Order: sequence, then structure tokens, then C-alpha cells
Amino acid sequence: MIMMIIGYTVNVYSVKGGKIPFDGGSLTGDFFTSDCKKFKEDGLEEKLCSASAPVTAIDVSSSDALYIPGGHACYGDMLDEAVTNIINQFVAAGKVVAADCHGTNTYLLIPPCHYYDVSIPLFYSCLSHVDCYFLSCSLLTCL
Repeated sequence: MIMMIIGYTVNVYSVKGGKIPFDGGSLTGDFFTSDCKKFKEDGLEEKLCSASAPVTAIDVSSSDALYIPGGHACYGDMLDEAVTNIINQFVAAGKVVAADCHGTNTYLLIPPCHYYDVSIPLFYSCLSHVDCYFLSCSLLTCL
């Protein structure tokens, strides 16, 4: 949400496209933060996650960055050749790829050299699981 608040255009994608599911555990307790509640109440969940395009539809040339949020879906759904391909396209174009929490698992299928070549702008950070669950199986591009 913060990227939209500060003026970026945010496009939401999922691995295969379609409605992005949220696991029930992410919608309760400490996982369901005030930001998650606002996302849902403001209608952004419906607007952005009800009919996502697949990652194969991402136009790397018109995107500035790729952000991969975390969540348990990253252990399975995101370990997909289409996700690996789009990450590699962003890296090859010299664009930022960022991930938090379990989202960093999407890097597992990328050749290890991408981690060590400082000329490749592949960045990632890990946040607490509470910060990343609500958008657990989507990819975002910022324009």
C-alpha cells in the first residue's frame, strides 16, 4: 500500500493469474495487521486481487521494479519457471528485484552467480512474518 500512497502505479500479478487466495491463518491474530485490515476495508483486495494477470504478462520494459511479497505460498506456488523467468528478465534489464520474508524463496531456482555479482541489482531483505503475510502469493511491479 505504501507504494501507492507515495504515488507509484502498482500492478498485481500472480503465478497463473486469476483470483489470489489468502490462507485463513493470515487473516487472523497478529498476522492480520492494521494495514491488512485497511487493505481489505478500502476495497483494495477486491480491486487488485480478484482477477490478477499471470506473471507472464508483466512488461519488464515498462516496469521499474519487481517486488515479491512473502507468505507460505512462496514455498510452493512461487517456485515456478514463470516466476524464475520474470525475475531473470528484471535482472537482465538491470532493474531492481526485491523480496521480503518467504518471498526470498523465489530466488532458489536462480543461478547462484546472481547473488554475488555486485553489478546485478538483485536486492532482498527479510522482514518479520507479520509484515508480509497478507499479500502472500502475488507479485507486484511498480511503474
